[in-house]
Amino acid sequence: MPGNIFNSDTIRLVNDIKGNGKLPGEFGLGATYYFGEKFALGINYSGALWSHYYNEASDETAGTLKNTSKVSLGGYIRPDYKSFDNFFERIYYRYGFYYNTDPRVIESKQIDTYGVTFGLGMPFVFQRKVSHINLGINAGIRGQGTPISEKFVKFSLGVTFNDDEWFLKRKYN
Repeated sequence: MPGNIFNSDTIRLVNDIKGNGKLPGEFGLGATYYFGEKFALGINYSGALWSHYYNEASDETAGTLKNTSKVSLGGYIRPDYKSFDNFFERIYYRYGFYYNTDPRVIESKQIDTYGVTFGLGMPFVFQRKVSHINLGINAGIRGQGTPISEKFVKFSLGVTFNDDEWFLKRKYN
C-alpha cells in the first residue's frame, strides 16, 4: 500500500491476540544509617514472585520462571562538606556491593549477578545553589557457570542541578 510504512524488529508480528496474564508481585525492604553529613550506610532487599507469572497470548505458563531477589549494601563517605580550601574533602565517595538473581533459567541453573560499585559526587555551584556531577563505575559478573556467562564494566555520568525556585510562591506574577 503506498504511503504506509511498517517497521518491525520482531520475527513474528501478530496483532489482536486475546488472552489473560499475570505480572509478578514485588516487595522490598531497606534501611539506611546516617552519621551527620559525613557518612551513610544502607542495606536493601527486594524480591519478585516470577514463578506466578504467565501470559496466555504468548503461551508462557506459570512456573517457567523462578522468583528473584536482590540484596545490596552501600553508602558514602564525605570527609568535610564545609571545607573551603580542599575540594576533595567535599566530594561524596560512594561504594556498594550487590547480588541478585534473574527469573530466567539456563541448563537448570538460575542466572545470578554480583558486583561492586564506586562513585564520586563532585559539588559545584550553579545559580547560587550547590549541584553535583556524579561519576560511577559498576563492575560485575552475570551468569557464572552458565553458557551465557559474562563479565561487565559500566561507566556512568550524571548531573544534578538543584533548582528549587520552581516551587517558590511568587508575591507578584
